[in-house]
Amino acid sequence: MRVVLTAAAVAVCFVWSAACSIEGKSDDDGNGGGQTVVEPGPTEVCEEMCVPLHAAGEAEYRTLRACLLCNACSSVCETDAAAVCADAMVQATDACSSLAPDCASCVISPCAVEQQPDTSFVGVCAAEATACQANVPCISLNNCVANCVANTPGTGGAGP
Repeated sequence: MRVVLTAAAVAVCFVWSAACSIEGKSDDDGNGGGQTVVEPGPTEVCEEMCVPLHAAGEAEYRTLRACLLCNACSSVCETDAAAVCADAMVQATDACSSLAPDCASCVISPCAVEQQPDTSFVGVCAAEATACQANVPCISLNNCVANCVANTPGTGGAGP
């Protein structure tokens, strides 16, 4: 059985991860030393659920996610993906940010990664997409997160 990872499936997952954290209330205990609490967004919640189911694909999944957010689209995704990019050991090339109006558009752009009719990939993150495609658990993890996010109310998905 040949498994094909579509750029659209990859993009759905990473689009949501780019805008997944929201600032919550301060955890200030009254001593003036509180920090703003960042609540996990839908992608992070879905990843927590999906990673245990497809743990063998996590490394490739996270490598592709980091490439898309921190390398291909580092400027336009800078605010939305700060936590992801702080942990990523990625040489930022920012090749695609100037071609897109926002992070979501950049991450799903052909500049970042596009699957060709022969199932190969082109774009800044082609090597990372190819590595994920070669690992069925990575494809399964990506699809699990993408489906979860698409079905989470308030994310633009259909919701249950």
